[in-house]
Amino acid sequence: MRHSQLVASVLLLLMPVTGCSGGGTQAADGSGGSGSDPASGGANGSGGSGPATGHGGSTNPGSGGMLTSGAGGTTPQGGFTGSGSMVHGIFIPNDHPRLFWTPDRLTAAKAWWKSHSFSPDTSDGPTLNAFAYMMTGTAKYCQQAISAEQTFDLSDCTASKAGCDDSRYFGEDAILTYDWCYPVMTDSQRTTFTKNWNSWLTAISMQSWGGPGMSQSNYYWGNVRNEGEWGIASYYENQTVAEQMLKDALDTRYTNDFVPASTKAGQGLGGLGLEGGQYGPYQGYYVSSILFPSIVAGGRDIFDETSYWKGTVLNRIYMTPPQKTVSSMRSGWDVFPFDDDETWQDGSPGTANEKGTFMTAAATLWAPSNIGKWARQWLAQVKPGVDPPAASVDPGGSSQDFSGLPLDYYNGGTRYLIGRNDWTANATSYMWQMGEHYSDGHEHADWGAFQINRKGRWLSRETVGYTESVPGYGGTGNQALNLGLAHNVPLINGAAAGGGNSSPVVNRLESQAGYAYAVADLSNAFGKSGVHVEREYWFIRDLETFVIFDRLTATASQSRTFVFHCETNPTLVDTTHVKCVNGDQQLLVTTLLPAAPSSRTVVNESKASPPPPAANTQYRVEINDMPGASTSYTLHVLQAMDASGTVLAPTVTDSASGSPTSGTLTVKLDASHTLTITKGMTSSGGSISIGGQS
Repeated sequence: MRHSQLVASVLLLLMPVTGCSGGGTQAADGSGGSGSDPASGGANGSGGSGPATGHGGSTNPGSGGMLTSGAGGTTPQGGFTGSGSMVHGIFIPNDHPRLFWTPDRLTAAKAWWKSHSFSPDTSDGPTLNAFAYMMTGTAKYCQQAISAEQTFDLSDCTASKAGCDDSRYFGEDAILTYDWCYPVMTDSQRTTFTKNWNSWLTAISMQSWGGPGMSQSNYYWGNVRNEGEWGIASYYENQTVAEQMLKDALDTRYTNDFVPASTKAGQGLGGLGLEGGQYGPYQGYYVSSILFPSIVAGGRDIFDETSYWKGTVLNRIYMTPPQKTVSSMRSGWDVFPFDDDETWQDGSPGTANEKGTFMTAAATLWAPSNIGKWARQWLAQVKPGVDPPAASVDPGGSSQDFSGLPLDYYNGGTRYLIGRNDWTANATSYMWQMGEHYSDGHEHADWGAFQINRKGRWLSRETVGYTESVPGYGGTGNQALNLGLAHNVPLINGAAAGGGNSSPVVNRLESQAGYAYAVADLSNAFGKSGVHVEREYWFIRDLETFVIFDRLTATASQSRTFVFHCETNPTLVDTTHVKCVNGDQQLLVTTLLPAAPSSRTVVNESKASPPPPAANTQYRVEINDMPGASTSYTLHVLQAMDASGTVLAPTVTDSASGSPTSGTLTVKLDASHTLTITKGMTSSGGSISIGGQS
């Protein structure tokens, strides 16, 4: 099949992809289709005929929820009842509780409590104490929560500060104490509480860090949650400030800022929380635990005001490797790591409460559709933690295996492509990081990176961490972990992208049953005159093999380096082969270009000062080329396989070896798998043959 140019419009659409970029890509979640099978038909490529599934279908992942609008509307567990008013499209009851606890939810939770009861003390925090009060009516629990909140002080969180951590950490505790424990509070306590939180939240809402325009920031979502919950919880006693809070949270931030950004290429398109595997999921968690379920129960289908949240469900599925990590250092359900992460090294990040609570809300909200059933399948597989209020009202429901999902998922926001060769537990899965972020923090210089997992083993990944450092290029000196050397990125003269003012560009993208393919121009991110870096990726599914081709322009004297990481000490098999064995799995890396690398260096990243956490310790392999010319290529084949697997013997043939930028390169992986690459510093064509079929 001949690779064709990706039309620009494909990047403006959504998300999971299957199909040729010249003949239509497919989407597991889209915006307008009516089919129920995400693996059928074209979606958003040149020649495509519309998403395979999208809004409007009754059994597909894009179907609108099962809710109806209006006070007391039908929700999965009934809506709020009694007297009250519609405010910002939400029915707010006159009586407390105004957050979360509809009559049906209370009934369901009290039934759950009979087999899950506990007796919290002050060390368990205000929310668990207030929850226990809602289950039992025992005033002691609320008194413990109220007592804890009386010592809380956010007066130093002024409008000029860059975010307020304590508000993000503990704001919901306080607001739920006010709402759920309202009958137990004295008038004096209510007055003091209202005065303080009005003052604190007003100041925090004015902070620029985490404010409008930063809709991928964890501070932003902490503010949305706190303002929205405080506006609802205190509405009738505190109407002026409550209205101000609701307007800022739901209009200024959510409707006017986040929703438009959530469907734009280069911004939020795709549903991936851009602050990474640890911080990114906070956005969904902060609002899915209490606030959005409260709004839904009030008659506003806020989750369905953007397709982003369905994309978040799909990202959670695709970002989870096919089986638990097997390692002597760390184990459990993993996630593909990216950006700052302080907890990944502890193991099993996929089971964290923020992920389980969001997926539980999604599985309940979209229960009749594929998206809800896939969320339910993920919950059954990973068995994550879930916050008690959400767990107590979870009705359960039917699941659906992932085999109907496309093999690849593309986030048009970050330009990350995530995929695998099949949906079995033994699959090889990957992530190609071909873009960058907007409006957030915690980002890393990971432009052009790749990561590979097979059968519960990391065959190549980034070195994960936060403020740590790794050894510098060639093992000399140190470099902050958030910069390029901790990632599998191309280097020019020992330096990765990171100095530019413009994002990388994905120029071509394709996903077929037999392979995935993409081209990312990273030149803008290098930000250096005369430097051109273009990375081309292939994943051949039946061989579980990756081909990575870099088109490089730089000063003739500058080195060009291909970098990858191993969790275990790699073996330099011969001058062009490196083997990384991790348990019963291995990655065999073959250098086809340059024909003879100028040097290869293995760097033990644990020798940095301070070193990365022990469970993140890795070895970095630097394969260097000194071409003595301004234009050059690096070409590598990465075969993922069992440690005892059959090794490929790939070769490359140059049709015009005397010309650096004309002719073709033919890569032969085996007798029935061949790639033809058109030379030149800009990717412009080529073809692939799998099993003799072109």
